[in-house]
Amino acid sequence: MTSAINFVELESGVIAATYRNLVIRAKVLLVEKASGEPLPKQVTTIASPLPISSLRIRLPAGIRAEIYFLLARSAEFSID
Repeated sequence: MTSAINFVELESGVIAATYRNLVIRAKVLLVEKASGEPLPKQVTTIASPLPISSLRIRLPAGIRAEIYFLLARSAEFSID
């Protein structure tokens, strides 16, 4: 089973992404590329049992202009 998370768009401070084959209760984090540190409040938990779905993460008002990536984590795996 290959898991993946894909950025779709950024509109009005909201990131939209699609994912496939993520386990329920996996956490999707927004991570700053330069430091490798996840933003503490930008976490979404997968609640859907569907193998393919989408998610949205709202960005905080004071976010710095940096390069970020999405990272999915559970007790069993990590995908970036």
